[in-house]
Amino acid sequence: MNPIKFQLPIEVQTFQIDFSRHVSNTVFLQWCEQARVKICEAAGYPVQDTAKHGWLPALAETTIRYKNQLKLGDKVQLEMWITEIKGASATMKFQFTDGAAKLYAEGEQRGLWIDADNGRPIRISQEIKAAFARFYFPASPEPSL
Repeated sequence: MNPIKFQLPIEVQTFQIDFSRHVSNTVFLQWCEQARVKICEAAGYPVQDTAKHGWLPALAETTIRYKNQLKLGDKVQLEMWITEIKGASATMKFQFTDGAAKLYAEGEQRGLWIDADNGRPIRISQEIKAAFARFYFPASPEPSL
């Protein structure tokens, strides 16, 4: 199976604008969360059902580099992919573009698989790793814009 990069089309709404008249930095985190949840669903593990499997996805770290402002009505494409899957963690990269050459923001997130009962990191099975493989680009260079 050829890996794919998850894509989430976004149109900036009025309630996402802050006092500086551009998209609030907190909204970028919300959009990344939406993409992470959709990737879990696409892998066959909707987040609302993961506890039934004994684990939960948790976010440990997010880094975002803002490049250009997004304003009301702008349309943007969020692209997210996995660059590393370890026993108890995964690293995802993401970028927000206009679908062509303009980069609005980029960054990475490190997530953990945690035990649904005690909240401690746990190692996941090969079966779960394989389910997320369709979004896996190991040590991939940044996509060219």
